[in-house]
Amino acid sequence: MRSSKLVNNLITLSSLIGIVFLLGGCSTEEERIDAIARKAENALFENDQEKALSILSKGIKKHKESSPLFEAYSDALAESGKWQEAAEAMGSAIELDPLRKSLLVKLGEYQEQSGQISSAIETLNAYVEFDPKDFLAWKKIYQLKTSSNDYGGAIDAALRWNRLRPSARPGLALGDLFLASGNSAQARSWYAQSAAYVDETHAEIALTRLITLETNNQQYLQ
Repeated sequence: MRSSKLVNNLITLSSLIGIVFLLGGCSTEEERIDAIARKAENALFENDQEKALSILSKGIKKHKESSPLFEAYSDALAESGKWQEAAEAMGSAIELDPLRKSLLVKLGEYQEQSGQISSAIETLNAYVEFDPKDFLAWKKIYQLKTSSNDYGGAIDAALRWNRLRPSARPGLALGDLFLASGNSAQARSWYAQSAAYVDETHAEIALTRLITLETNNQQYLQ
């Protein structure tokens, strides 16, 4: 009798263990994606970029609709200096989840690093439509447009940057842009505004350029 009861108890215990193991193996897709991302992150922490890329590449094949996995894959590609591929992967992450507008900033960075300046500008312009108060995005647009010799576009971006975060730096940038555009009156005005921030390094530069501009103007008038 006791033997029969013991057997029944063992069977019940075995069944419970089986259920526990069964439930433990049934993770959600989100949990599986998180596990893949963590493994790749650990590989990157160990400076094994190829392993991280392999983990994420295999993960994407299993979870083709996962925006976070494409983002992680893009970041890993960027860590490896594969900027164009990183930009493409980030583009896929955004396509899969268009509401993740913040990813546009990363996409713009990776496009810039891969030499796709016009695409980076277009991407950041799309981002500031979503978040027009991000002064760092306007600053980056100013830098990209300046490197492209688009002084009009750079001036517009620098004005937005200065409006959001007025300081000597955007004032100096505007002075330089107006001077490069041949508008010395506006250049003088912005150099003066920048120089008024007396405790900032860029204010000293602006003052020097203002003095140079005034000196050159006096020599021209003489």
